[in-house]
Amino acid sequence: MYRKLISGSYVTRYHDVHASRHIMADELLKTLNLAPLPLGGFYAESLHAATKIKPLDDSGREVRDAYSVIYLLLRGSDINAWHKMKSGETYFHHKGSHIILHMISEDGSYETQIIGDPMVDSKARFHCHVPKNVWFALELEDKNSYCVFSEAAGPGFEYEDCEVGEREKMLEMFPQHKELINKFCLN
Repeated sequence: MYRKLISGSYVTRYHDVHASRHIMADELLKTLNLAPLPLGGFYAESLHAATKIKPLDDSGREVRDAYSVIYLLLRGSDINAWHKMKSGETYFHHKGSHIILHMISEDGSYETQIIGDPMVDSKARFHCHVPKNVWFALELEDKNSYCVFSEAAGPGFEYEDCEVGEREKMLEMFPQHKELINKFCLN
């Protein structure tokens, strides 16, 4: 009987924690006024630089904000699908599960980084940078949780700077990463 009580108590605590994570994610969606993100998860623009710049690379991009920042939230099995940007982006962990950042460089090399609390996981970093023109996707490390994090882009984000990964094109470029490409492609 004592074991059943302990077991019953553990199960109750597990379900309470699991339910409270979903409640917290729902509260954050409302508090931060997050909307569905076409790549997966939720987002809200939070800051655009008052300073304007013209990128000096060979991309031909026009004048834009020097930088921009958005809030993001992933929950459960949400993913943020393969895409690449013409600007570098840095991701900052705020609350919740760690995030696994998957990256494929133009030469086909694959790398992961953990965005999270290094006091919990020595491999994690509070922030991780994705260089421009690198394909990347995001997922939660703990699929029973959520994460609120932010992303800063410099020069600032513009939709025309984003290329969403198309399954066939990515498989042609990186056949060695078939499983990962299939897991994180939307189409």
